[in-house]
Amino acid sequence: MRTLITITLAALTCIASFPVLADIWQPSAGHAQERIWPGAVPDAIANPKPETVGPLDDGEWWPRVNDVSQPTMTVYAPKSQTARVAVIVFPGGGFKMLAMDLEGTEICDWLTSLGITCVLSKYRVPNSNHHWDEACKCAVTPKVPRALQLGS
Repeated sequence: MRTLITITLAALTCIASFPVLADIWQPSAGHAQERIWPGAVPDAIANPKPETVGPLDDGEWWPRVNDVSQPTMTVYAPKSQTARVAVIVFPGGGFKMLAMDLEGTEICDWLTSLGITCVLSKYRVPNSNHHWDEACKCAVTPKVPRALQLGS
């Protein structure tokens, strides 16, 4: 019994040392989310806010992903193995957040029901393209449109 308690405490200590993943968007079971860049992300924002899942302060009801700084892709394969077409889905959000469910996974579910492979992109937001900055009350155009980068 003492060994079991020691192992349990060691596992809990190990788990506690990892960042909390509950606030990071994860695909449904059976789908693996892969980083687009396995190494350093090009033109990364220094000290980005951590990614969170949930509504913004605007009271919208649908779930969204905020402050994505590590872009990923998730493949949704159709049940038939004869798929010859693939579509990349970039969920909307106006470069502020991503509607991963409403304009992402729901679209992928529909596409796969038609026998089409879907690749869901979780791209970098916010303020990664031309945007209005409330802090300075001005329009800002970053040197690098991070959300639109497909390569380094």
